[in-house]
Amino acid sequence: MSQGRTGLVILALAILVLLYFSAGYLLAFIVDVLKNSPIIPGVESYEKEAYIGYLKSIPQIIGTVLSILWGILADTIGRRKTMSLMIMFMFTGLAIIPFAVNYVMLLTSFIIFGIGYTGIAPIVYAFIADVLPPEKRGAGYAAYYASSVLGFIGAYVFYLAVKPWQTTYGVLGAMVLLTGLMLLAVSRGVRIGGAEKTSVIEFKLSEAVSSFRKPSVIAILVMIVFWTIPWGMLTTFAIDYIMVKWGVSKTIASLILIVSVVSIAIGHIVGGILSDKVARKKGPAGRVFISILGIGIGLPVMLSMIIYPYPCGNVEWSIVIQPLLLAAFGMMFTTIAYPNITVVLSDVVRAEHRGTVFSVYNILNTLGWAIGPLLYPTLAYIYMPPDIRASDLPRLITLYDPESMRYINSCMSEMAPVRNAYMYSATTIVLLWIISLLIWITIKITYEKDRVYN
Repeated sequence: MSQGRTGLVILALAILVLLYFSAGYLLAFIVDVLKNSPIIPGVESYEKEAYIGYLKSIPQIIGTVLSILWGILADTIGRRKTMSLMIMFMFTGLAIIPFAVNYVMLLTSFIIFGIGYTGIAPIVYAFIADVLPPEKRGAGYAAYYASSVLGFIGAYVFYLAVKPWQTTYGVLGAMVLLTGLMLLAVSRGVRIGGAEKTSVIEFKLSEAVSSFRKPSVIAILVMIVFWTIPWGMLTTFAIDYIMVKWGVSKTIASLILIVSVVSIAIGHIVGGILSDKVARKKGPAGRVFISILGIGIGLPVMLSMIIYPYPCGNVEWSIVIQPLLLAAFGMMFTTIAYPNITVVLSDVVRAEHRGTVFSVYNILNTLGWAIGPLLYPTLAYIYMPPDIRASDLPRLITLYDPESMRYINSCMSEMAPVRNAYMYSATTIVLLWIISLLIWITIKITYEKDRVYN
């Protein structure tokens, strides 16, 4: 495949990823609208929130369980055919949403979308390795990860541009279908193991399972859980943490998150391209070195942001800018390691087994993202002194004023133990990246030996 056509394939894939992640993130921006929609059951706010939550959790659980099947299928009939099936699942689910007139129909459409949305991830990981040789895969995975992150901003932009929310889902569904067809057209001829220019053997599940015995594979599968727990916490509770700890409005907290999202996308791109360059000059170990360096710099910067002694309630930009930059740079440097995780995994697994291995990776990846949001409030509760825990303070600290868009009690002096509990919880979770750092060091020892194609 020519370099120009390869670039076109990756571009089409990046656009597709941006679109379906925008559809995936859209729910976060319409919670307040759904609470007032007759399509959502319940009377009390917490009841409606539960039903809205099911729209996210149930499709994700079903999609994650089925992703093993899609991974194996991608290894047997090919990535493009399996990817086309996932695209049709996503399109069908999104296309039904505008016509949903009750909750059962809405949930069903989300489940259909979720099967494709969650199931396509391991296929894309394996597909990129079929398109790009090892020395260029960092950039390919960076394009995927950057697009997935920018989907958060894309969801907000599409919602503002289209409205109402059901129409937005329908428009995104049509765009996913068209972009998916474009990707399938330009990637015609891409085959399993094509980038390695080597023959592949017939898929056998027993041989695919043997891949899980490799030290590098085991290390990455263990690491991905500890790696994603902090990301799950940060992406879910970053706005809430900043509002509680700093006492600023939701607008300011959201702006900080948006800046951080952009910095994460930059970190993916820098990490992928820089790692490819270093790997070409110094060998595969250079990729691991860049990952260790990125986490080594990003982790302490991120911790500095979490424990920053912010003057609670101050909204002067000269004060806000300092921790904002810490958040942006902390996430950017840490993210540099992200594309290399999938590059290393693709390098140590035979082409015909990658879909299966990446499906297990995807399950553990999803598990980590799910644990983070659950662990954060649990640890905060544990860190609160017993008398504070038994009082009304944990509830009163999140008393929200819609006009100022602030937690009006967060800066009260008696709330300090509650604020500190959330700080200790966030700190503990982010420190899990130390485990990821240590595992990267072990991968440096096993990586070159475990590589399949040299």
